[in-house]
Amino acid sequence: MKRQQIKIEEEKKQVKVEQPIKEEKPQEFACLVCLEAFTEDGEVYPLESCEHICHTQCLKIYLKFEIEMGKCPMICPAENCNKVLIENDIKQLIDKESMEKYHKYVLNLSLEQQKDISCCPSIRCNYVFVVGDKGNGIFRCP
Repeated sequence: MKRQQIKIEEEKKQVKVEQPIKEEKPQEFACLVCLEAFTEDGEVYPLESCEHICHTQCLKIYLKFEIEMGKCPMICPAENCNKVLIENDIKQLIDKESMEKYHKYVLNLSLEQQKDISCCPSIRCNYVFVVGDKGNGIFRCP
């Protein structure tokens, strides 16, 4: 009897016990803003600049918030994506007032990068001046 037990024990050691193969579920796609899974009836928006996908409503909220915070340029909300959103995407998702704010931020950013252009220091004045060698440093708004 002992011989049979020993033989069985040896056979157990030699036989590889295979674990059942776990079937992995396909990874669900989720909105980059709210992190909720997409549903069949949910409205989604693929960004043209990078092709990431978000719920349309979430993207609208994200863009409006970014504009209110004065962010410019707008970038994709995906964690490791630094692609700048194209104007067409922004324009389709936000209201006219927010788009006007965004255009103002884009203009101001462009002006700040120009060394020969200066904004009028007067409050509520939207004029810019070209700074040249022939000026006396005095600018007058029209």
